[in-house]
Parts: sequence; structure tokens; C-alpha cells
Amino acid sequence: MESQPFMPKKTIFYTASLFTLVLIPNLFFLYYINEFRTTLLCSNLALFFIILFLNRFKHTKFLAVVALLFFVINNSFAIFSSFYFRDLFNVTLALSMLTTNTSEAWEMAQEYVGALFLAFFYFIALYHCIKYKFFKTLDYPILIIGFIFAIALPMRHLYKEYKHTGIDYRLINSSKLSNYLKNTPFFSLAPFIEAKDFLDQTIQFKNQTFDYPPFKTKPNNIENIIVVIGESARRDALSLYGNITKTTPLIDKRINQLYIYDQAVSPAAFTNASISLLLSKQIPNKNFSIEKNLDNIISLANQTNIWETYWLSTQENISMYVNMFSMINNQAKNKNWISNAIYDEAIISEYEKALTDNHKKRLIFIHLQGSHPVCSKRYPDGFKLFADNSTTINEYNNSIYYTDFVIDKLIQKLESTSSMLIYVSDHGLSNIGTKMVHATNKKGVEVPFFIWYSDFVSQDFKKKGRDSTPISTTNLYNILMEYLGIEGIKYKDRNSKLEVLTSEFTILQYKDMEDGQ
Repeated sequence: MESQPFMPKKTIFYTASLFTLVLIPNLFFLYYINEFRTTLLCSNLALFFIILFLNRFKHTKFLAVVALLFFVINNSFAIFSSFYFRDLFNVTLALSMLTTNTSEAWEMAQEYVGALFLAFFYFIALYHCIKYKFFKTLDYPILIIGFIFAIALPMRHLYKEYKHTGIDYRLINSSKLSNYLKNTPFFSLAPFIEAKDFLDQTIQFKNQTFDYPPFKTKPNNIENIIVVIGESARRDALSLYGNITKTTPLIDKRINQLYIYDQAVSPAAFTNASISLLLSKQIPNKNFSIEKNLDNIISLANQTNIWETYWLSTQENISMYVNMFSMINNQAKNKNWISNAIYDEAIISEYEKALTDNHKKRLIFIHLQGSHPVCSKRYPDGFKLFADNSTTINEYNNSIYYTDFVIDKLIQKLESTSSMLIYVSDHGLSNIGTKMVHATNKKGVEVPFFIWYSDFVSQDFKKKGRDSTPISTTNLYNILMEYLGIEGIKYKDRNSKLEVLTSEFTILQYKDMEDGQ
């Protein structure tokens, strides 16, 4: 009599398929980040043994589907971040999701619609596997033993952290809970908990003010200081910095009135942290704190009782929570978010109103949409100019070309006054695959930084030419202090090591970062 095989071919196929599907996040990490996370695989296997156990019983099948849906969402975050950003899903990405607004969320959904469909098919494939009769009849001891073996490695890793890092998990707070979850099947929840903690701190300190020691304000002839904060503009995209594509022809023509920092480095590759570090007195360090944002250049300017402060933005102020730097821009005495702005030139009318009000000295911050992905949505049809590179680069160059047009419009309103305009981008972008994305590499933090002076600004303040000395854009605080005439306040640390806050809120020196593309 012919013996039956130990396991039918169909069962072998479904078992192999299920294991491969569970392994997919690790394969993405291995290929795109050069890291195989064994604890992640074990955590996923542990959750899957729970799913198979729930799927055995009529009254818990629904819970099995819910758990499977969570499994797919949880791992989709990990797959998405490794594929598009070459990074693990982290607190930065979680912050971006929690502080997004409706229009931005809709834009991103359209941009990454392929990823959403893949997540849906991932769920269908896994669901089809667990419906196979072999998995529905697995013995309880097998499921329980499998779960114990799968969870053993993550628990061992957690225990080692407990013993060697001083994290006491017996006293759970948001930070410790986040560290705990990183070693469980709920690992994607960890960055969200960290992000929410930052946002809760923002709300906590929102209405507090910083007490400065007595200081003096030295008189000067400057009427307007305009600070234009660009969005996602990397330095080498500007023809002012050598791009052979003429992306900044209008600014290029004004070169005799410019002081250009040739090697400016942003303190972070993401907006929430970079603007916080630009405008507050803190620099990138392991003790980054929302509370330290209380000491910021807008608050300091207010206390001169000489300078009127403004925050004008074409980015929406409405979000699921709040931006990490909202406690800074809300310090401005005059605020306007043009939430219905399609393009950045919508800021011009509000800008003109500010320049013609009754105040004699103004510090005006203008926050642009700039080149924020999706770049093709950042400029009107009339600025679809370039076609000599890939679609991604052409669209990015078009967005820079449009920003050049907007900056020139802003400067035109200042030419007959004693005024200056500073342009600095919050961070750059890196070209990964067919997209321009946030990335903690050199391209992600190399930014344009220059100052334009009108002919009426006193020679005591004017600088011309190019400065090739590496500089962190965190020095904006000190630069503005000088132009505001503030004396008697200690200068901000110059961040001469060019330290950068990573997406995990750790510190990396610019010289040690990967080049990027």
C-alpha cells in the first residue's frame, strides 16, 4: 500500500505562502535598509499564532479578521517607510501623520495610492491563507508552543534593555511604553505614542511665555526684516548654487545685493523639528524639548517693544493636533494662515497690508509651501518650464523656479525702503526612486540660505559676496538678534559641529551622514 505524504503539496504551498507573506516586512528592511530584524519577524509570527487561534472558533473569527487587519496596517507602516524613505517607521513620520491637514492628507493619499492598493492586496492574500482548512484545524498545543517560541526573542531583547539601559518598565509612562511596544507585535504604535507625547507638551506650554533678563535695543535704520522660510528646497536645486538648469533667474540677477551662505546645513530633515530649531534658542541635542521652544526669536522681538511681529503662511494651521512649532509662530502679534491658498503668491496681498500698516519696524516671517511634495501641485501651469530631466526632477525644478518668482515679488515691495529679506529653507529632499522625499542624509539637510539688502540699508549691516564657511541654519537666531539691535542677551550656541537631529530624535554630525541623491 502506497504511503501518504506527511503533508499534502497544497498544505506545503499554503504554509510556505503564509510564512513568506509574514516575512515580507523583513525582506523590505533587508533590501532597502540593509537590516534584518529578527525580533520583528518573531513579533509578527507571535501575532499570527494568535490570529490562527482566534480563527479556529466560530465566535472569535471576527476578532481574527480584526487582528489580521491590524497586522496589515502595522506592517504597512514599516514597509512604506522602508520603501519610500529608506528608514524605519519613526516618530518623525508619525508626527507628520498626526499634524497633517485635510488637503495635505488627500494629496498624499493620491500620491501613494499604489501603496494603499498593495496594502489591500496584502490583507486579501493573508486572509485567503488563514481560511485554508489546515490552519483552521491546527492543534491547540502547536499554536501555544509556536506563540511561546515566537515571543521568546522579543521578550529576551526587552529584558536586556531593562537590565542594561536602565529603563524601568514597572513604572509605565508614554516614553517607556513606547520602548516596550518596539519589541512587541504592536511596534508601529510606538512612534505614535512618542509623537503624541511631543504634541501634548506643545499644548501644555502653548500659553506660557519666556522671561528674559533685562536687555537693550540699539537703534538702527532698518524698517523691515523679512524672513522667508522655504519648504523642502535643497541647495543644489537653485541655479544660484550651481544648478545648470536656470531655476532662480530672478534671484541670480540680484547677486550684487546678496550675501550667500554656500554651505548652510539645516538642523533636521523634517519641518516640525527644523523650524523649532531655527527659531528657538535650542540646538540639536539629545535633550530636545518642546519647553525650550519658549525662548524663541519672535518672543524676544516682542519684548523689545519696538519691533512688530508677523507670521504669514500659505500652509494650513489646522491639523489633527498642532505643529510642534505652533507655540513659536503663535507668539507673533499679527498672524494669518491663508488656508485656501493654492499657490504661494496668495501671500502677497497680506504681505502688502503688513508693509503699509502704522508700524515703523516690522519682523515678518513668511512660511511658504515651496517644494513640499507633491511638487507638481506647488506651481501654476505657466511655470511648467523644464523638460530636460526625469519627471521628478523637472517638477521639482519647476517648483524652485516658482519660488524664485515669489521671492522676487516680495523683494520688489521692499526696494524703496530700508529693508532686508532672508531666505532659508527648512530642509532639503532626497531623490529616491521616482520621488523626492524627506531623508536624513546630506541632501536632506543641505539648504539655500542668503540675505538680500535694499540700497537704503545702512552700510554697517550690509554684507556682500559668498561665505564658504560651513554654517548651521540654527544661527538664524543670532543673525536676527543683531539686525533687531538686541544687546545684553547671550548668543545662541553656534552649533559649529553641524549636528543634525535625526528622524529618531538622536544626534548625527553632518560629516558622518550619507550623501544621498
